[in-house]
Amino acid sequence: MAGMASSLRSLALVAAAALALSGCAATAPSTSGSSGPAGTQSGAPTGSSATAPSPAGSPAAPVATATQRSYRAADGSCTLPERLLNKDHESLGTTEKKIALTFDGGAGVNGADRILQTLEEKGATASFFFTGQFAEKNPDLVRRIAAKYPVGNHSWNHPGFASKKLSDAEIASQLSRAEAAIEQASGGVNPQPFFRYPEGDRNAATTVQVNKACYLPIRWSIDTKGWVGTVGSGNIPAQSVAKVISSVVDAPASKKNGGIVLMHVGEASGDGSTLDADALPAMIDGLKAQGYTFVTLEEMLVER
Repeated sequence: MAGMASSLRSLALVAAAALALSGCAATAPSTSGSSGPAGTQSGAPTGSSATAPSPAGSPAAPVATATQRSYRAADGSCTLPERLLNKDHESLGTTEKKIALTFDGGAGVNGADRILQTLEEKGATASFFFTGQFAEKNPDLVRRIAAKYPVGNHSWNHPGFASKKLSDAEIASQLSRAEAAIEQASGGVNPQPFFRYPEGDRNAATTVQVNKACYLPIRWSIDTKGWVGTVGSGNIPAQSVAKVISSVVDAPASKKNGGIVLMHVGEASGDGSTLDADALPAMIDGLKAQGYTFVTLEEMLVER
C-alpha cells in the first residue's frame, strides 16, 4: 500500500507540473512589436500595427507597417487645422520639457546606422526628412526608418524655394515627386503632413503653396551645425563632437522646451565627418539628465 501511495503522489506531482507549464505558455506575453511608452520610446506614427514574427532562423524584413496621419480628404481637399497654417514651425507648440530630434536625409548616409542604433539603445525617438532623390537611392534605409519613425518630405532635389524663385507649379512638382518617391521607397508610407524646406529657404508665398499641398513646414529651434564638419563652411566655423553636444544640451530652455533639433543622417561634404551621429549618445544622455522626454513631430498635431 505504501508503494502504491508513493506512486500516486508521483503521478500527481507530474500532472501538476504539466498543468503549470501549460498555463505559463498560454499567458506568456508576446515580444513581437513591443514598444516603450507612447510618444517617448517607439515613435511609431498613429495607426501603426505590429508585424508578424519571421519564421525561426530567418531575419525579419524591415517592412513599413505605419500609415501617417493624413489631412488630405478623398476629394483632394486639404483639412489641415487652421491654427497650423501660414507658419514655418520652429517648435512643437508646447513649453513642456519635450523635445523632437529630427534628421534630414539628402546626400550621404554614413551616420544613419549609428543614429538608428543609438535611438534604439537609448530608448529615444526621432523624425526623419528625405528628399525624393535620396529615397530613390536608399530605399532599404528609408523603409527601415519609415517602419518605426515618422518621415517627412524634404523636396525632390533640394532647391532653394525662395532664392530660386520657384513658381507655384515648380513647388507643387517638388512636393509631389518627392512624395511619390518616399511612398515607393518606404513601402507605402505617405510623408504628409511634414515638410522641411531645403536649407530653410522660404517666404510667405512659398508657405502658402506648401500648405495647399497639405504639408506643414517644419523648421527648428536648434541647428547643431554638425553638417559643417570639422573644417567649417563659409562663415560658419569648424565644429566638433563637443560643440554639437553643447549646442543642444547647453541651449536655453526657451530653445529646448517644445524644441525641434535639426541634424543630418549623412556625412559633412568638406571632411566626411559624422558629427551628429557621433554626438547623439551623449546628447540624449544629457537631455535625459535634464528631465526631457523625446517625442516625434506628431506632438505638434495634438490639440492644446
